[in-house]
Amino acid sequence: MNPDSTLVADRTSVLTPVDMSRYRAGVQTPRTNTSMGIVISYMDGRVQTIPFTLSVQGDGRVISSDADVPLESPRVTLLLGATPFDAVAFGQSNPIVAESGSFAWYVPNGTYRVEVTASDFAPLTSASLRTNDNIVNPVLSITPSLLPLEEELARTLSEADGALETVGAISRVFVNRGVQSVKIVRQDANVQQAAIVAAPVATAVAATTAVSLATSFSLIRFLHYLVTAPFLLFNRRRRKQWGVVYDSLRKLPVDLAIVRLHDRATNRIVKSQVTDSHGRYLFMVEPGRYQMSVSKPGFTFPTDHLKEQKRDGEFLDLYHGEDVNVIESGSAIVVAIPLDPEGVKERPPVRVTLQRIGRVAQYAISIAGLVVAAVVVVIQPSVWTIVVLALQVVVLALFVRLARPKKPTGWGIVYDQATRRPLARAIVRIFEPRFNKLLESKVTDGQGRYAFLVGPAEYYATYQKPAYKTVEVRPIDRTDTKEPTYISLNVGLERGRNVTTVEGPSASSGESSDSTHDVQS
Repeated sequence: MNPDSTLVADRTSVLTPVDMSRYRAGVQTPRTNTSMGIVISYMDGRVQTIPFTLSVQGDGRVISSDADVPLESPRVTLLLGATPFDAVAFGQSNPIVAESGSFAWYVPNGTYRVEVTASDFAPLTSASLRTNDNIVNPVLSITPSLLPLEEELARTLSEADGALETVGAISRVFVNRGVQSVKIVRQDANVQQAAIVAAPVATAVAATTAVSLATSFSLIRFLHYLVTAPFLLFNRRRRKQWGVVYDSLRKLPVDLAIVRLHDRATNRIVKSQVTDSHGRYLFMVEPGRYQMSVSKPGFTFPTDHLKEQKRDGEFLDLYHGEDVNVIESGSAIVVAIPLDPEGVKERPPVRVTLQRIGRVAQYAISIAGLVVAAVVVVIQPSVWTIVVLALQVVVLALFVRLARPKKPTGWGIVYDQATRRPLARAIVRIFEPRFNKLLESKVTDGQGRYAFLVGPAEYYATYQKPAYKTVEVRPIDRTDTKEPTYISLNVGLERGRNVTTVEGPSASSGESSDSTHDVQS
């Protein structure tokens, strides 16, 4: 090869030999991508041209976060792991003073971080940067350091005129300091790395909770209800009567039950609705012969407890699966549909306690997931992190709606009869006496509290805790009520091993429906 060969482009540069097989040339490159070529002249007169496209990467920059302008002469250090990268071996300097905030390094492909320091600015260390094109050139935003609060307030107050302007100025100082503090925290490499890890964790928490809701708490039915709810809302002002689905033993409305209307002539489903929180549904139909079916996990239809009955207290026109003949156009089907609750197993106290702990833990995880997602949005805002936060909000709202019981209007308390101290983790069970069916179990909280929501019927309850006598309270008469009420008796337990049965409040006792009633063994 001729040592006098030249590199030809917009500018030319003479090649100088490095050894017998290698040559070097210094070329001033343009600022944009361009086509270039190497022209080689051989000793025998042949000429070879090697064209190529020069891909020009812009410099990295350090800009001020409050003004979005390049920073003058910051000190920029390239880190490989925890130590500065050896740039001298590649003909470069590290660290460098970045004139006009511009910098870049040619490096072996790998993972690096960039550290920036500047006068009057908080130090910045970037998150890990993975390079695949041998260039490190990120754009980094650095935040001014916080001024001492006394100094900033003094300067602000000296410029304020009047009491109202002074209050506004002080408020702006604290708001701006809060925003600036968040920006400084975001500059920390460990915080950025934590945000990168936390984003998929928050997504996994939301997905896990959503799956739990879908499998255990009727999420699919709730979504179905959201689709059919506009029809109920549209007719709410026009009608005073509704069909209702209710629990045949507790006399409570059953929400999120799917009610399907079948055309008997074709045996096809013509309409379906999901009951609202009051167990309500409504079908407006044309003349014909119809039949209804109802499904809800934990319940069976038609009822066996109330078969052949047409009235159950305040519930009229009980429906048991028979045909419904409609004669007039636009008629409404508004019958009461009782469902029998499936048998609830009387689980050991340990199992009941673990279930309550699991529910509390699931709620705590949902809250933690929301907090983590919010922090990730603050530290690393992007479309993806905002979507994850929105997903967490929706999941938490669904959990509160589907899995968290409503707060009772009054609490019953289980306490030690000798010391009068509340007893935590006592097991309280509510039964229906006619069929002797367990309806629900509760674990008292740290203050010994519990409550059961029931309808107008008769019940009995048991109160149990290790080392204490089991107390059975019967009857608990709620037949004089028309609306759902809470059973919230104050029950004292005595140490021992026997079972004690005591009389509960009756419908004629004079106690209000939601009032507490003291019971001692």
